[in-house]
Amino acid sequence: MVNHSRIEVGEKVYFLVYKFDAKNERKKLYKKGTVIARCDSILHIESRKKTYKIEEAKVYPLGAPMPFVYNMFWICGCENRP
Repeated sequence: MVNHSRIEVGEKVYFLVYKFDAKNERKKLYKKGTVIARCDSILHIESRKKTYKIEEAKVYPLGAPMPFVYNMFWICGCENRP
């Protein structure tokens, strides 16, 4: 599994945000971005010129699977990380 505390500034990551459409229905949006700052367990991520503040536990490095994929196959498949 991913050690979220090892995600560093400058690392490319993906994360989930929710948006409400015109019918007030909640939609999931998966975003990619770059970590620009860390404040304790909150990561500041820039994606398309917008900055998001996301808990580190909800952020994944680009090469890593999300938890449900890891739980299905029991392997990570990510690149070797220190």
